[in-house]
Amino acid sequence: MEEFMTTYFAAVAAAACVLCASSPSEAGGTGRFLGSLLARGAVRAAVAAGTSSSSSAKTYSADVLTVSQLAQCIKRASKLDEDSARLETSRTALQASLDEYDQSKATVEAQRASLNRSSSRAVNSFNALVDRHNAMLTDVKAKQSAFNADIDAHNVEVNAYNGDCAKQYYADDLVEAKKQAGVTGG
Repeated sequence: MEEFMTTYFAAVAAAACVLCASSPSEAGGTGRFLGSLLARGAVRAAVAAGTSSSSSAKTYSADVLTVSQLAQCIKRASKLDEDSARLETSRTALQASLDEYDQSKATVEAQRASLNRSSSRAVNSFNALVDRHNAMLTDVKAKQSAFNADIDAHNVEVNAYNGDCAKQYYADDLVEAKKQAGVTGG
């Protein structure tokens, strides 16, 4: 049980870091990923302000997203923001299960201390309580494992997104990219 709790606290701490880093942004109602992606265009626009805005004058090097790439990054950023919100909900539910487990553990310890071991009825009742507590522990471990797997998968997606989309783009490409991505506003 000690090993589980140590693993649990390490996993929750790691998850909290990931989830805090991907919390929704207050500005414009976009999440952190999409908001960050959309903000980068302003940087590129300032750099390109002195050049012609026609697409023939644009240079799409390896560090500048094309309209098509930008549209894909917008879709991916939106999905990452949705996934982040879902993971936060899962984290909250997991924490509630852990709190319930902690209450159950306290109940088991309190009843263990006052158990009348000479009463078969009291012993049977206590054993039933322990069985429920152990089932709860199994359930919490399964939830923790599933949550950790979801966090790991999310981190893989974040790393891939960062590698593909942490680039600049021309601000005037954003309108067309949003259309291609099916995104309005933002």
